[in-house]
Amino acid sequence: MHYFGAGVDKDPTKAAELFRQAASQDYGKAQYALGSMYYNGQDIPKNLFLAHLAYLSAVRRRHACSQIMVARMYFLGEGTPKDLGKAYYWLVLAELQEPNLAAYYFNRIGNKLSQGEKDKARERARNWSPSG
Repeated sequence: MHYFGAGVDKDPTKAAELFRQAASQDYGKAQYALGSMYYNGQDIPKNLFLAHLAYLSAVRRRHACSQIMVARMYFLGEGTPKDLGKAYYWLVLAELQEPNLAAYYFNRIGNKLSQGEKDKARERARNWSPSG
């Protein structure tokens, strides 16, 4: 409500605070929203490291858009060291839920990895669990 000003005055600071509270209780959509605020510098200071952490929290809740963002950040080295293998891994997980969203990055990343690297990422994804 504070984020959009729906029924209350728009207050981005209050919205970020409420997203943080909800995110700390493992609410995936709030973790994603907070990550997006940090990633875009939207109404709060841009912080790619904190964005990456927020998105990583959301992926434990199987939040597909967060998986895409984590993959993107590994692919570009935003808020975390660049790692194409990890980027591909997160795309494999996202593909299970949102194949169309993952396709764009598969095309960009897939041709930069060997078949062995892709197979390794797919094997890791098959064994993935939210707890680690």
